[in-house]
Amino acid sequence: MELVKKLLLKKFMRFKMLLIFAFLLSSCHKEDLDDYALTADEFTQGVIQEQNFQMALIARLKQNPSSAILLTVGKTREIFIQDYQQELVAMNFSDEQPHMPPLSEDQLNLLTSIDFSAGLEYESAIIKMLVDSDQNMIALHIRASSNSGLADPQLRGWTEMKLPQLRNNLKETQNLK
Repeated sequence: MELVKKLLLKKFMRFKMLLIFAFLLSSCHKEDLDDYALTADEFTQGVIQEQNFQMALIARLKQNPSSAILLTVGKTREIFIQDYQQELVAMNFSDEQPHMPPLSEDQLNLLTSIDFSAGLEYESAIIKMLVDSDQNMIALHIRASSNSGLADPQLRGWTEMKLPQLRNNLKETQNLK
C-alpha cells in the first residue's frame, strides 16, 4: 500500500511539473503578431548607427593611443563590427539592404565635445562613450530578442546569440578605464 502511494505521488509530481512547464511555455507564445516593439529595419538601423558611432570613437582612439592595449582593442573592435554587419546583411531578412544611417545629432555633439580635449582626458572621454555605446548595443539586443521584440524569429534568435559577445565587448571596454 505504501509503495502504491509513493508511485501515485511520484506520478502526480511529474504531472504537476509538466503542467507548470506547459504553462510557462504557453505564456511565452506571442499571439498578436502585429504588436511587436521593433521592426527588422528599425533594429538594423539602430545597431548600425550605434556601430558607426563606435567606429568614429575608435578612429579617434587609434590616432594617438597612450598604450598598445588601446590600439589592440580598437583593431579588435573594428573587426567585430565589420563581421557583425556582414552577418546582419547576410541574414537577408528584408528585400532592402540596410543603408548607413547618419550619426544622430546627440552622437555628433558628443564627438564634437571630445574633439576639444586632449591627452588622458580625451582618452577617458572616448572610453566612457564607448562604454555607454556598448550598453546601448546590449539594450537594443535585449529589447529585440524579447518575446515582444522582433517579429522575425531568425533575427530575434540571432540578436540573442550576439548578447554574450556584446557583453564581452562591454567588459573589455570597462577594463580600459
